[in-house]
Amino acid sequence: MKVAICVLSMTGHRVGDMLETSLTSMELPGIEIGARAADQLIDLIERDEKKKTSVKELRFEAKLVERESTGKDTRNM
Repeated sequence: MKVAICVLSMTGHRVGDMLETSLTSMELPGIEIGARAADQLIDLIERDEKKKTSVKELRFEAKLVERESTGKDTRNM
């Protein structure tokens, strides 16, 4: 029995293009994620003990870059 296995990276690193079989990846806004996390951490540190709340949910846009590791290569499209 043949089973298809698809692999993808969650870093969005460009090295995925350099592999023999190019690696599908999720491009994530790393700088925005880091900046928002730092803002939340600073806010948590500076806030009065009585006003501290639980961690907020943050959502970020991500882009799927399909390449050969999932059966689709859009580099030459």
